[in-house]
Amino acid sequence: MTTSSNKKTFRDETFLGNIKLKNRFIRAAVGDHTDSGHLSEANMTTYRNLARGGAAALITGFTVVESKEQVANIFSLAEDSLIAEYSQLTKMIHEEGSKVISQLVYLSGMFPISRPLAPSAGKNIYSQTETFEMTKEEIKEMEQKFAQAAFRAKKAGFDGVELHCAHGFLHHQFFSPLFNHREDAYGGNIENRSRFIIETYQRVREMVGDDITIMAKISVEDGAPGGVSEEDYLYLSEKLSEMGINAIEVSGMWHSHKPKERLYYRDAAIKIANKVSCKVIQTGGNRELDVLEDELNSSNVEYFGFARPFICQPDWVNLYLAGVIQKPNCLSCNFCIRNAENICVLKRKNIKK
Repeated sequence: MTTSSNKKTFRDETFLGNIKLKNRFIRAAVGDHTDSGHLSEANMTTYRNLARGGAAALITGFTVVESKEQVANIFSLAEDSLIAEYSQLTKMIHEEGSKVISQLVYLSGMFPISRPLAPSAGKNIYSQTETFEMTKEEIKEMEQKFAQAAFRAKKAGFDGVELHCAHGFLHHQFFSPLFNHREDAYGGNIENRSRFIIETYQRVREMVGDDITIMAKISVEDGAPGGVSEEDYLYLSEKLSEMGINAIEVSGMWHSHKPKERLYYRDAAIKIANKVSCKVIQTGGNRELDVLEDELNSSNVEYFGFARPFICQPDWVNLYLAGVIQKPNCLSCNFCIRNAENICVLKRKNIKK
């Protein structure tokens, strides 16, 4: 518990690894639509508005590390040729007063691509896409692709990178017993199921050094029986923290939660924060800010991630800090995620909250 003399506030300036943050609000990732990985003017406008909106740091939409996945039309750092245009993005965000972190991912059948790789062959339980089991050689190659993409992110001026180990993507699949049916060093017990995530972190750190922040986004639930357990996510979090990762973002299968639910992963985030020395970011259903500020002062959770609220109101942080609003307007209805333009239902129907 903190005392009144050292009470933590959302306005505190802190360090997330080497990144100096102006407050404790993080824009969590949502998918960004592009043309085969190339930035559009619409992308630049979106991030300019976000950077002006008051969040301390912006985590980009998931960014592919494999050129074959650029057909998904989301961000990409799979090729050196992309460094220059992403440098324009980071420069603009920095000029507007925010920091930016690149979220790296291998989609693994969550988007339609040719021959998606996975820990085990079969249908992805979320997308129903047929996937193909990776060989050990392909696992090592994938670790290197993440490291190379992280190095490109560093060259492009990103303040950090986040390994996307959640939401049904490749690293989550290795971690989850629902997906991973391997019988080698990458499957079976929790130590083996964590190995790919840990080795990827090691390769990335070796490639980019200590002067860039590295985070991991993990799922603490699968939204289905027999998935990730508390023992699992605490083991992985402790191992990553011991190895020097700068932060863990706590998430899960958020779309399985109903609109009126709140603080989806609060309990898990607090448990993780009590076990690790790295920073913890709690994401998912964060809406009532007075409740979050109480949590800030009664637990070791340091930051709070918001995704859909920034689609609804890119400037809600500025409005809150100025005393204009008490919480974001977001209804958690998921309308924004289900339409190609990521348009909030409040804007589409001109509803006033």
